[in-house]
Amino acid sequence: MISEHMLAMPTLTEKGKEISIDIMSGVYNKFAKLIDVRSKLLHATWRIGFQALGSPDGEGTPDELYSPTPVVQIYRTGKSGFKAQDEMPQSANKLITLGNTAARLWLTIDRFIAEFEWHPEQIENVYSKINGEWEIVYPYSVVSHSPKPKASRRKSTKT
Repeated sequence: MISEHMLAMPTLTEKGKEISIDIMSGVYNKFAKLIDVRSKLLHATWRIGFQALGSPDGEGTPDELYSPTPVVQIYRTGKSGFKAQDEMPQSANKLITLGNTAARLWLTIDRFIAEFEWHPEQIENVYSKINGEWEIVYPYSVVSHSPKPKASRRKSTKT
């Protein structure tokens, strides 16, 4: 869809087309990863509970044996039984981080579409690659990496 739309925009430069395609490819790849993680989370078998830190043989300190620790384990079922999914988020904080990643991705898409729709001729001036990621860098952008000027403290003129 984006490629067809770009062909119909005579004001988009060749460099702007390359940047736009690169940005949308990155967005697609990130969404594909999020969708994969989402599917694995939804279709997994979850074990949520407590686990003692000591060994099953009863070895360990009393604190390890009698102070259970909260645990979240995710398994995938297959022909050979359960297989642990260690690469999946295993805590509420990691799930929240995953949600924040999705929110930032939505912001990236929203800002790109706004810039692309209203000022396609400025794409190469608006975006710059920072640490391998395309970021909006022009001064009027809502998302800017330039430091904000510090407010100056004026001396009071009251006497």
